[in-house]
Amino acid sequence: MTLPRVFVLSLTALLLPSITRAADPDWVEPMKKVHARFSGPRGTFAQFGDSITVTMAFWAPLAYEPKGLDEATAKALKRVKAYQQADCWNKWKGSAHGSEGGMTIRWAHDNVEKWLKKLNPEVVLVMFGTNDLVQLDEKEYVAKTREVVKRCLDNGSVVILSTIPPRSGQLDKAGKFAGAVKGLGKELNVPVVDYFAEVLKRRPDDWDGALPKFKDAPGGEYEVPTPIARDGVHPSNPKKYQTYDEEGLSHNGYVLRNYLVLRAYDEVIGKVLDGGGDLAKAVSFYASFDEEVRGDVGGGGLTLRTRSGFPDKGTVTFEEGFNSKVFRIAKNKGVSGGALEVSDVLPNNGRVFFPVKGHLAYKKGGWGGAVSVWCNTDPNTLLKTKFCDPIQITQKGASNGGIWFDFNDARPRDLRHGSFPALAEAEKPMSEDDPKAPMVRLPKIDWKAGDWHHVVLSWKNFDSGKPDAVSALYIDGQLIGEVKDRAIAMGWDAEKAGVYVGVNYIGLLDELALFNRALTAAEVKELQAKPGLLSSLKKTP
Repeated sequence: MTLPRVFVLSLTALLLPSITRAADPDWVEPMKKVHARFSGPRGTFAQFGDSITVTMAFWAPLAYEPKGLDEATAKALKRVKAYQQADCWNKWKGSAHGSEGGMTIRWAHDNVEKWLKKLNPEVVLVMFGTNDLVQLDEKEYVAKTREVVKRCLDNGSVVILSTIPPRSGQLDKAGKFAGAVKGLGKELNVPVVDYFAEVLKRRPDDWDGALPKFKDAPGGEYEVPTPIARDGVHPSNPKKYQTYDEEGLSHNGYVLRNYLVLRAYDEVIGKVLDGGGDLAKAVSFYASFDEEVRGDVGGGGLTLRTRSGFPDKGTVTFEEGFNSKVFRIAKNKGVSGGALEVSDVLPNNGRVFFPVKGHLAYKKGGWGGAVSVWCNTDPNTLLKTKFCDPIQITQKGASNGGIWFDFNDARPRDLRHGSFPALAEAEKPMSEDDPKAPMVRLPKIDWKAGDWHHVVLSWKNFDSGKPDAVSALYIDGQLIGEVKDRAIAMGWDAEKAGVYVGVNYIGLLDELALFNRALTAAEVKELQAKPGLLSSLKKTP
């Protein structure tokens, strides 16, 4: 029987699940306003607390390869690793960094200004209270915690509050302190990790390692298989349960805390810090070269093409694909993950490229952009040709509408950056040896194979028709020089222009990224300090 069309549509609508986007937590917009005032380094995550925080059992283990992560938690860890400064895993410990055994919120109240001045953290986790249970009443605890949080917020630091774990013999008071922290979270519009509730949810009746039933459990104080250790105060950390599956979360107090803080910090990164900030938003193309010789993210083609022949002789040909014997992935040899290995020079003036269209914000009337790449080579011993361009962006040639950096034919070689404008018909290009050429030069480059170096080209006001163009070269986070105060127009047909990669290059290239605007000096330093910063942009299966 054929159903009437209107009935089919109605039935389909009933069967389809309602698709609605979950509303953001109430703290997201207030924390975005706090973060807008922040002027310090991105990826800095401070943890203020007592012995439960200063220990290396908290947070530091996540820097390695934790086991048992579900898909969502693995994704969260990947983003946090890409975003957070490496020192914040295990070096931001001790009294100078806001964590010390035996301390209460009074200590934080007296010292938080010093910590903020020293660290200027983007995000702060605050958890005091276990020692406070036997030294402070609830009123003082709440008042001083409120003040500590406000001072952090005034600094532009996003705060994550955490409730304390339950304490043996102090369950009722610990519960009141936990409730007070949750109340402060609502009052001050900050996210809260409810560690107290999560412990009781998983082990409502036997969370306390001081119970008689655990007296004869094998192992030391922290080996008891319940969230709170045998002392009834600190989280447990039994080796058998140092996994992030549900069994580990129910038996290991530090695993549970690490998991909860990881998920909270990841949510802050995603909802408040824009998953890596404005820098990530500016990425228009990214190739990690971890698994394949192709781009991971971009608005245009992500596969390489090959150009062969000589433009001045009219013999240029284009073809899809590339020579996989010359361009291949070197697994786990990159500055972050894998790397692109270029092993030889292509015949017939061959070179590979990604298209400009969809990957750069090129437009007549004014535009800017940047390219970031890591290089590992010895230009004085490995290269086989007079000139080598690790990156060359052009339609016609390096001296005719080209943005590039190269190694020249000097001995030892120089590293040079050029931004040569497009030429009028029959106009001769300016010599690269001309002192007025639009170039930055770093003489006698002394790179060695095995060492990674970071190169950024950043430009603005190209094709504006005004003498206000700027093109800068950065190496290893430092500004080497600029081409500026002149009119520079690429004049490309974007359909025909390419981002040429590894032209006559021998060595490794990694973490290639293009941006839709010029980068700031701080952003360049951030990319250099955290080579895998952009890896969270990769699409996961």
